[in-house]
Amino acid sequence: MYIILTLISVVLISISQIISKLCIKNTDVYTTTLLKSIFILLISLLFIKNVKINIYIILSSICLTLSWIFYFLSLKKNKLVDVAPIFLLSTSITIILSNIIFKTNTKIFFILLGNIIMIKKFSFIAFIEALFLSFQIIFLKLSKINPMNAILVNSIISIFILLPIKKSYKNIKINYIFIISVLTFISWLLHYKAINIGNINIVVSLEKINIFLTLILSNLILKEKINKRVIFGFVFFLIGIYLQMIK
Repeated sequence: MYIILTLISVVLISISQIISKLCIKNTDVYTTTLLKSIFILLISLLFIKNVKINIYIILSSICLTLSWIFYFLSLKKNKLVDVAPIFLLSTSITIILSNIIFKTNTKIFFILLGNIIMIKKFSFIAFIEALFLSFQIIFLKLSKINPMNAILVNSIISIFILLPIKKSYKNIKINYIFIISVLTFISWLLHYKAINIGNINIVVSLEKINIFLTLILSNLILKEKINKRVIFGFVFFLIGIYLQMIK
């Protein structure tokens, strides 16, 4: 069940990333992130029944907000085909942290090898995004809070962090941001549920298939060419996922 939830989440995340690339050009990163958080908060309030909070979900939310900021900064400064493979590093980092904290003992050789092969141009900003995203997932697993509750707390803390920052509302594409927010909300709901009920390493690895799907969409819509090393590296990445699932 958690595998199906993850795969649906993959498709939604990929569509969201393409729209994000279209949305972020000539706009303020902090404003975009803040509006996204507000929309997700409003959507979650329609469904939430009670609110629970602990230190892990707070830490998860802080890491998520920071990953959002570095995510949009990466997209603004680089082509999606260049930074997407670096975002993928969050898979290897999460598995390493999971092996240490949850004693999962998952092998990452093929996943990490495939990921390294895919990277053509390194971006420190994109790497920081991957690092924060990895810690966000680990803290989320430790929080043991239901998905809807986690989304609500994430949004509130993100807004709290972003409000004091100076922002510009020039060229903001509010319709795009709303669509991104809806897609993100649904994908998070499925992703968080999968993490709660499934193997965190398999969920995180499968979820990163969205990177390759995003690159295909980027090639079709944004006309950003996929190089051969990405395809070659992704084969190794898939081998790594397969070895995890048959373990």
